[in-house]
Amino acid sequence: MINLNEFSFNGQITNRNNVTSQLKLPENVSDFELIQSAYLKWQLALNLYLAGDYVIVLPLEKNQQVFLCLSAFSSHQLFYKNDATTLSISKTLSDFSHQAKVDPFAVSQLLHWRNICSPNTLFKDVFALNNGQSAIWQHESNPELISQKQLTLSQKLNAAQSETPEHKVGNITNNELSFFNIFNQLPQLSQLMTQPVSALWQIEFLLLVQISHDHQLICDHKPQLELVQNKSKNSFNHNIFRRRLNTQNSPLTKLKKYLFKQYKLEIASGAFESTPNFEVWMYLTFELPNKWAQQRLIAQTYNKDIQFNYCDSNKLKQLLIEQSNPTKTTQPHSQFFSFNDESIVNIFDAMQRLMHHGFDPVTNKLFHIVPPISAKLLKKHNKNPTQVEEFCCLSLTLDHLARHANWSVD
Repeated sequence: MINLNEFSFNGQITNRNNVTSQLKLPENVSDFELIQSAYLKWQLALNLYLAGDYVIVLPLEKNQQVFLCLSAFSSHQLFYKNDATTLSISKTLSDFSHQAKVDPFAVSQLLHWRNICSPNTLFKDVFALNNGQSAIWQHESNPELISQKQLTLSQKLNAAQSETPEHKVGNITNNELSFFNIFNQLPQLSQLMTQPVSALWQIEFLLLVQISHDHQLICDHKPQLELVQNKSKNSFNHNIFRRRLNTQNSPLTKLKKYLFKQYKLEIASGAFESTPNFEVWMYLTFELPNKWAQQRLIAQTYNKDIQFNYCDSNKLKQLLIEQSNPTKTTQPHSQFFSFNDESIVNIFDAMQRLMHHGFDPVTNKLFHIVPPISAKLLKKHNKNPTQVEEFCCLSLTLDHLARHANWSVD
């Protein structure tokens, strides 16, 4: 957990020279002095003026308050829990995971969107700071949110630009990638993310990090906005979901309507050179930063530093202009799992075992995994391999995590 009386900064400010000049600070000023001066000048709008990829926790001298901030597009995260007497904040969700209550609404988001939209997290009563959000909390005696500001997508794209550093070429490639024995990687992957494996890219990135010989990873992969608009739709047999998941359809619809309303308001008031559609707005606002954060967790587990070249307002703005008229593209077929795998352990055999040995406090309360229903699901692998495999990964790793950390569902 973070000590709220101590300054904490992770990441990098990429327009440091410009900021020190504006604030009339010496070039060798410390991170603390720079951020404190920036806060005094810009307050909650600080992340409009400080470019980069960072997370800030800045104690304020008066009234036991603390300032929290994520950069406009950030690969860092902040999680918090307010239990009315104590405000707990951490940069990792794992600090809140022991005997946690799993939120079926979050699981439903993973199933439908492969992603949980902040401020929601996998756990009830634990929340995440949004990208581009800054907040001031009173953290003693009776914790409460004093004030907060959320940057719109337009503000993020038009925020302070990075100074032009030397471009670092990406060094994450899949030339040597082997998909041998992937199944045994799933438990470790879910543990380091403190989240079920919900998307196949998570597995691929883990393998890429494992084979990399570089300590400094440079991720220069261009976000493919054309794929965002062509995601496969959910085609599960809904009998496999028990009541706690099936009843999430209405809240999920309400959330999507709320987000669409937010999107319309931002588009109406924003300044876009190329106006994104709703799917791209969702991707840039929630999914892409969350993907970067998970990739950072994976890299850090292997003691590697990572930099995301597209975690930059100007680069994303240019990308949006370049891909304003995307061509019809379909996602590539899965290459991870096969029914013909003759290994003694594989994902499909594991699903059969889950039918009879699911973890009662979580798995068996959310999923109705019995032979006739799961057999129908697995038969869909021929036409919808990615969906079926992602569901298998999610249900298996959720079961694994829940057992080892003693999770439950109300």
